[in-house]
Amino acid sequence: MNKNTLIIRADANEEIGIGHFMRCLSIACTWEKRGGKAVIVSDCRAPALEKKAGKAEIGIVSLPPGIPMEKELSTLADIIKQTGAHWIVIDGYRFDETYHKAIKACGIRLLLMDDYNHLPFYRCDILVNQNLGADKISYRHSRNTRLLLGHEYTLLRREFTETEPVSGPFPETAGRILVTMGGSDPDNATLTVIHALIPAAKNISVVDIVIGPSNPHLKSIEEAVTCSPLNCRIHVNPGNMAGLMTRADMAVSAGGSTAWELSYLGIPSVFIVTAANQENSVRKIQEFNAGINAGSHSPSSIRELSDTIYRLMSSSTLREELSRQSKRLISGKGGNKIVDAMESYPG
Repeated sequence: MNKNTLIIRADANEEIGIGHFMRCLSIACTWEKRGGKAVIVSDCRAPALEKKAGKAEIGIVSLPPGIPMEKELSTLADIIKQTGAHWIVIDGYRFDETYHKAIKACGIRLLLMDDYNHLPFYRCDILVNQNLGADKISYRHSRNTRLLLGHEYTLLRREFTETEPVSGPFPETAGRILVTMGGSDPDNATLTVIHALIPAAKNISVVDIVIGPSNPHLKSIEEAVTCSPLNCRIHVNPGNMAGLMTRADMAVSAGGSTAWELSYLGIPSVFIVTAANQENSVRKIQEFNAGINAGSHSPSSIRELSDTIYRLMSSSTLREELSRQSKRLISGKGGNKIVDAMESYPG
């Protein structure tokens, strides 16, 4: 087999967001930095992500939406055979034990990305859960499975690991606020946050609003901004996300992979749970005093969200403490540790 080829299976669309694809892109970039070749097999409905992978010289094999599972597995088996790949990374909640077993039957090493122990059994060679507290989960897995559990394996793209975290000083009032609700934001939490910021408009100089590549709500957000007293700047799929983060005095963010990027850079943040798989991580972040948990997104809780945001806006002491603690969470070395484990795996 060609040990220099890595296959990745991850999707990105409005329904599931872009987090699975983006964290696998980090593994692919680390793999290629060490001289290997990576290929992502994906039902990716975000052209901007395909473009990002292309810039990193990572190959993309597109799968049609709704492809039958039997056909998909046959396609993957052909790719494995053609490339002679030694490893495949699978990231997504719809891939079950039957799928994993079929992949293993192709004679390839299997690394699974997981978030909340949703399967009865994990049939793989390496199992990764990069979330806070994952090392306390009791997984049922194959006898020789190597477990990589906890935030020391958190994946960050090079854009963030090559950016210096913030160090202060922290202004008395946070005047520049970043709003980023993930790659797809299916329930338009961005709009809820805009409404929650309005009561504090006189204290806010700039609101940077990030619209992800799979977000379908751009028009409604533009309309809300036009009618708002806030000074908003909309950034659609920005090329320098790390720069936007480090220029902000604080952030209001979804609790997905962006939470780890903000934590690594030390940006004081309010986190909103926009998907069930974010609940545990956001709760753990608050327990670590590294961010504020605003709970699950609800358009009916604008007043409570507004109060939570203002509490962080108005306290430089709190923002400094959250920044200090959050930078202790993420080392930025997760990608290297995962690839190290793959390269050192016996056989």
